[in-house]
Amino acid sequence: MRTLIIDKVDLREKFERLSNDFVMMKSLLQSQGIYTALLSLVTDRILADDASVWLLNSAEECLEVVLDRRPERQAFVGFKQPTNRGIVSMVAWNEHGISLSNVSEHEMFDDTADKTFRYTTRTMIALPLTVNGRVMGVISAVNKQGDVQFSDDDMNNLAIIASSMGHALRSQLLEKLVQM
Repeated sequence: MRTLIIDKVDLREKFERLSNDFVMMKSLLQSQGIYTALLSLVTDRILADDASVWLLNSAEECLEVVLDRRPERQAFVGFKQPTNRGIVSMVAWNEHGISLSNVSEHEMFDDTADKTFRYTTRTMIALPLTVNGRVMGVISAVNKQGDVQFSDDDMNNLAIIASSMGHALRSQLLEKLVQM
């Protein structure tokens, strides 16, 4: 009988290294159609004008838009928000969602993106995107159609999508870990 000897490997450490690889995480989010489909689904369901996925880039100390729902706003993909400014940064660091009816009046609002892309953000909901309990980024939806406030149901729908994305990313990371 043969004995298989496997070197002791700290899989948790390898998983953490993989999940900290911004370029790989960005590639997973952008190359898999499931994430774009989920973003479209939630945007349509909650009647938002747009939705985006922001990924934490620790090396550059920013959150970068890696997915945007609307094709005409693809220029928004690649926009970087410093982690010390803005509502999405606050959501990432506080690890709590937020729903705002008048975004421009919030003390953390940073209008750089609005000015850059000639857009007016009026209402917003945002939630942390987590993998294994660790915040990897933020999923946000803006401008409820009809200029009304996002509801608790809208927040719950966004939470379901954020959770689904987190689970899908975790599965893909585990698959990569097995391939190593």
